[in-house]
Amino acid sequence: MSTVNTELFTKELINDSIGIISEYGVKAVSIFCKSATGGSVVGSKNLGAMSSTPLNISQNQTITFASQTNGVLVGLTILSPASCTLQIIAQL
Repeated sequence: MSTVNTELFTKELINDSIGIISEYGVKAVSIFCKSATGGSVVGSKNLGAMSSTPLNISQNQTITFASQTNGVLVGLTILSPASCTLQIIAQL
């Protein structure tokens, strides 16, 4: 039986933001909104002429992004405005 190591990053993001870039090696990330004030996530890429727009995360809502291959996630920004608490778990 082979062993596969999974490393995790955890963070409670309050009134801050974090950008996911390739150097971080993030394979999957889940974001849970713990507070009544919501947060958002936004991608950095366009689809043709359409640009990315923020996706809102409301209280008690979770959103998850995962690579469907052995690749890593890039170009994702997680935004936690004032009075917002987002709990983040990222698989590296």
